[in-house]
Amino acid sequence: MKFKKRISLRNIDVAKVLDALGIVYQKNKDELYAKCLHPEHKERTPSWHIRAKLGDEKNGIFFCWSCGWKGNLITLVSNVKKVGFPAALSMVEEFQKSAPIVKEVGEEEYLKPMQSFEPPEIRDFIWAGKKIRTYPIRTGGEAFEYLIGRNIGGRYVEECGLLDWPEKGRIIVPIRRHKKMISWVARSYRDELPKTLAPAGAPKKWELLGFDEIDRAKEEISLCEGWVDRIRLMQIGCINPCALCGSKMSEFQADAIGFAKKITIWQDGDRAGEVMSRDLASWLGRGRELWIVRFPQGRDPGSFNPSDLSEFKPIPWEV
Repeated sequence: MKFKKRISLRNIDVAKVLDALGIVYQKNKDELYAKCLHPEHKERTPSWHIRAKLGDEKNGIFFCWSCGWKGNLITLVSNVKKVGFPAALSMVEEFQKSAPIVKEVGEEEYLKPMQSFEPPEIRDFIWAGKKIRTYPIRTGGEAFEYLIGRNIGGRYVEECGLLDWPEKGRIIVPIRRHKKMISWVARSYRDELPKTLAPAGAPKKWELLGFDEIDRAKEEISLCEGWVDRIRLMQIGCINPCALCGSKMSEFQADAIGFAKKITIWQDGDRAGEVMSRDLASWLGRGRELWIVRFPQGRDPGSFNPSDLSEFKPIPWEV
């Protein structure tokens, strides 16, 4: 199998990209500020900002505090220039500084750099500096009734290692890499806010729920946002279902699934889902088969019964 090393946004001169796009901005330390550039957001005062620090892993990442629009430089160029992701990527590549020469490499060499980014192991469930008392999910309990209400049976409780945190009324979902627990998320079954908690200092940029169970020989990934979404994909027989546990992918997560020749994105029907899909396409859409399943506004795979998901068919991603 052959890969092409992808662009690293760490090496992009962000200010020069904005200058080339004709964007008027202000500088504040390592960030640039401007009026939001999303076509549906007309604002008078700048609330859009973008990270501009060469070598930083967040270099080129932007966010609008007012409308919530977020993405990276490729997303930005694509929207401003009204071009597809391949054309936007080519434009961004022109502003690289001291970037490595692009070359074809074998799978073993491609995956070797990941070894230095191995996430640390989390041995205990710790919250607010104290060890959490967790329990198996028992029949008839609150956690059990919540899962049954979401069409999640005992098989998936065991397979996903779900636990009950009754003190906070939450279901704990462990996240593992190479048989080590590197993080976890805790979802309220009493609809308390915030709905999801994660441990302080967790290596979020490495989190990919389900990565430990993938079969690399199949060279295919089904990618979604949340843990219930992932269980839905397991229930309908998707190949190698994985969840980001959020709406943003890091370069380390992209590297981890770089072996896949085919990736199907299950996009939530909201703005975050749309932005996530475009970002994933910019990270992963070159040199592989990319498909997408789009859900109606406000819906996601976890909000459907397994039998209902048969009506949603993957379509080729059009850039």
